[in-house]
Amino acid sequence: MKTILVPLDFSSVSRRVLQEARRLARLLPARIALIHIVKQPPILDNYPGALIDTTPIIVSLERAARAHLTKWRHQLQKAGFSTTQQIYVGIPGYEIVQEAKTLRPEYIVIGSHGHNAFYNFAVGSTTGAVIKSAPCPVVVVASPPAATVRKRR
Repeated sequence: MKTILVPLDFSSVSRRVLQEARRLARLLPARIALIHIVKQPPILDNYPGALIDTTPIIVSLERAARAHLTKWRHQLQKAGFSTTQQIYVGIPGYEIVQEAKTLRPEYIVIGSHGHNAFYNFAVGSTTGAVIKSAPCPVVVVASPPAATVRKRR
């Protein structure tokens, strides 16, 4: 069966990414492989006494990610899609490309946050890293325009 790899970061663009993945999966047809990467917290090894055990933080982030992915996987399954989910800890761009090399999907559908060039230069862009190294075509879904983003109360 064909596969669409869908990395999700649970930001405002994630719903749009899922909508696009659903459209593409219906056309192919294909299963949807959901993935989330928990970012490894930075290690403060140059500051004595600042080093902390990050295991509880990572476990908590993985638990929350699993709950989100499971909810979305069940919604996709109710709509008739074959769906899997996976969570990794690491560098998002790298882990997404590694998963794509393993799964060999027809497409990766990923969101873009629309940060400016300075942000992407200083911090890096997960989407940019995936586009540069992906073994398959990448469909980039833009963040919703600022005017349509709802504020949480």
